[in-house]
Amino acid sequence: MVNVPGDGQPHLSVAAAAVIAHEVGHALQDRQKDPWMTARMAIVPAVQFGSGVAPWLIIGGLWLNLLGLAWVGLIAFAAAVVFTFVTLPVEIGASGKALAFVSSLGMVGEREAGARDVLKAAAWTYVAAALSALLTFLYYLMLIVGRRD
Repeated sequence: MVNVPGDGQPHLSVAAAAVIAHEVGHALQDRQKDPWMTARMAIVPAVQFGSGVAPWLIIGGLWLNLLGLAWVGLIAFAAAVVFTFVTLPVEIGASGKALAFVSSLGMVGEREAGARDVLKAAAWTYVAAALSALLTFLYYLMLIVGRRD
């Protein structure tokens, strides 16, 4: 049972219900020791380093013609790319579990369909982020490899 404190409003917004249900999905994943969530949490330190420093290492390595530095940056950025793909089953799984909670949050009819659409759209944003990270990685790779000619 999920208790959502009210503020005098008779119903949650569609977006609020979807977010609450999604977070409950994460709580279930945590309780069930979801292996994807465990893997995602394990690589967070590498990702924090990789996503923040990597572009600067790549740009600096290319600008200073220190290809070794650029390669280190690319490897660090790869950790961020891996993270986005490991995140996919975690976030899509949480949204999938959330679909079961939407009706229990008072969403019926058109509002329930709207909350379900919000959950599905949110899951697609993670797919877009993963593809964007992969394409950025490939762009950086082409910059580095192109410098070897």
